[in-house]
Amino acid sequence: SLRADLGSGDGSAIVLVTGDTGEQTLQRAEAAGVVLESLIEQGRIAGFESVARLVPSLQTQQARLAALPDADTLRAALAEATKT
Repeated sequence: SLRADLGSGDGSAIVLVTGDTGEQTLQRAEAAGVVLESLIEQGRIAGFESVARLVPSLQTQQARLAALPDADTLRAALAEATKT
């Protein structure tokens, strides 16, 4: 069974997310993760595991890349952080 394959105990729930493509599935897993995080904050669940934490969607990867500072800003920050 899926529960046995995952090593999931009888007291835990499994949320299965699917999509037409791998990217769509990852995006849906990320969306489910937002809902599950709110349930953790409410104390309704203790936690969850998601493949999207290890392999973010291309959309998320691109957003993270776009949020990075440019190379000159990174060099300046590194220089400042490593001053002795």
